[in-house]
Amino acid sequence: MKNYYIVGLGISLSFSIQDQASSCVELLKDNELSDKKGLVVKKQPNILYVFCDQLRADALSCYGDPNVKTPNIDKLAEEGVLFNQAISTYPVCSPYRAQMLTGKYPFHNGVIGNNRIPFVGQETFGSLIKKAGYRTGYIGKWDIWPRSDVFIPKEARPGFEDYFMCYNCSHANHLNGYYFDTDGNKICFPCNRHTSAYEPTVQIDLALDFINVNANKDEPFCLFVSWGPPHDPRDLIPEEKKVTVAENLILRENINDRTMIDEMLSFDSGYQYSPFREVISIKTTQKRIRDRKNLDSEQYIRNDMALYYDNIMALDDEFGRLLESLKENGIIENTIIVFTSDHGDMLGSHRMGSKQMPYEESIRVPFIVRYPQKIKSGQTTNALISPVDIMPSLFSLAGIEIPKGDGKDVSEAMLGGKFQKEGLLIGSILSGGNPLSCNNIRPWRGVRTNRYTFAKFLEPEEKDWLLFDNLKDPYQLNNLIHDENYKLIKNELSTMTDKLRQECGEEIIQAQSRTQINTIINNKFQNNEKRRFFIDGKWPVFINKEKANMMECQ
Repeated sequence: MKNYYIVGLGISLSFSIQDQASSCVELLKDNELSDKKGLVVKKQPNILYVFCDQLRADALSCYGDPNVKTPNIDKLAEEGVLFNQAISTYPVCSPYRAQMLTGKYPFHNGVIGNNRIPFVGQETFGSLIKKAGYRTGYIGKWDIWPRSDVFIPKEARPGFEDYFMCYNCSHANHLNGYYFDTDGNKICFPCNRHTSAYEPTVQIDLALDFINVNANKDEPFCLFVSWGPPHDPRDLIPEEKKVTVAENLILRENINDRTMIDEMLSFDSGYQYSPFREVISIKTTQKRIRDRKNLDSEQYIRNDMALYYDNIMALDDEFGRLLESLKENGIIENTIIVFTSDHGDMLGSHRMGSKQMPYEESIRVPFIVRYPQKIKSGQTTNALISPVDIMPSLFSLAGIEIPKGDGKDVSEAMLGGKFQKEGLLIGSILSGGNPLSCNNIRPWRGVRTNRYTFAKFLEPEEKDWLLFDNLKDPYQLNNLIHDENYKLIKNELSTMTDKLRQECGEEIIQAQSRTQINTIINNKFQNNEKRRFFIDGKWPVFINKEKANMMECQ
């Protein structure tokens, strides 16, 4: 079966054409055919999904950051639609990726923290779009697996069995790293195959190879490119790319705000609260003390920000190469291009680092879509969009049947229509981090609406935590949680939080929620101790870290 759609006179219809259909089908060449009525028959659009790790929305020039120039990403925004309120609802790597790929919430897909495997038997973006007739590919960081820089068996990447140039997760790979090819061969760089030592360059080289091979095939393609930067360590970047002067940076207005971090330190000055984990080691505590010292230094923050922006501009250069390849192959007009990120980075705001917090720097990410067949250029939208909404929205845009799941089709907002959710559930299900290490210390849930951010702690007892009016207070400097003038709003948002928790599959009675979390953690398919993935009664062969380090480069 070959999938096509008809565009003309404002009409867009999906239909399938048998290879042995009438002779008129033979007239279809490349991507289009015009008839006497001006109708155009086109192959279903390709999909190119590019996403970074730990890139917050306001760190791009198209989102208004004066410290950085990202002309290629800006060009995408000029020619498509920019989402102002794309929210990473669980701002950690694995939960984002699992939600995006399954279209299901963490309590439904089983990924409630990093280093976990989605429950067996679930369909993914890759498997579903492959059934729709697409050729699929995935390049870069995977990170839905209970290990770090290892080969991912084919059974564990449904839909991406045919072209998979990945490792699970290793931020040490940004320079002079390696990846595993589809069959598990370890490919190091630089080498004869890849002359560059910079990982994003290697990954775009692979993407160009995939595009060149698949651009003119009858079937459309769907390619994911997953970059590791600008996640730390940020100094793993070619020296010529280090161009930002730290002293010239314009700092955000909330850099010197210590209100929340001091409150968190007063609660826990060194111990990581958790009902599920062991007490942290002395070594970890010592590292966190160093982290806290760094974040109390404005010069350290400036230096870190400078490298952060250098990484982003280097990625923008690579993104430009990708766009140019689509143009050269004559398919850019028939390709849905998405640029986004899995979550943000506090980057010194409120004297915090990393992610896992309800603050905008942590949860708000860029989300830009270009598809000139349907999306008018130069649009911006304030519609809320979450990771579970991505698959149904892109499937709708491509004319593919939307699978059942938790997400909503937000494509109407991409097309210039009015679409708005009441609010999105945000949270961090497991405890993690520490004020010394800059992240949350207790599990929390909350809601992000078009205007407000609300969050409450769930451990050791339920407690209202923060409330921000993002319209009046975009830098979130004024916590309104105890303001009597906002009591009604706070209560409404708390009720909405519990309602959304139930819709997302979570028990809202604390004892039941703990039992539910423990059940997921101890599930035989999730157990990190076994480090196995079971499907169809077979145990696939693993390449662990030790074996990977001994493997010769191909």
